Amino acid sequence: MSPEEYAAALESERVERCARISYEVRADGPGRWFLARRNSARQSWGLTTYATREAADAVAAVLNGMKGHEA
Repeated sequence: MSPEEYAAALESERVERCARISYEVRADGPGRWFLARRNSARQSWGLTTYATREAADAVAAVLNGMKGHEA
């Protein structure tokens, strides 16, 4: 495999991996909303909590829209 082919394969894998990521919001107690990043295996990593559902949903929407641009 040439260096160019290897770089292309790595980029293809990165794009596929990013496409499987999702950012989701769930309740985290009274008046708290938790933003989590999930991978294709449904493993979750916490990012932060928000005071309003609207703020958490807005951030999740922006991050989900940017998935294709992640490095």
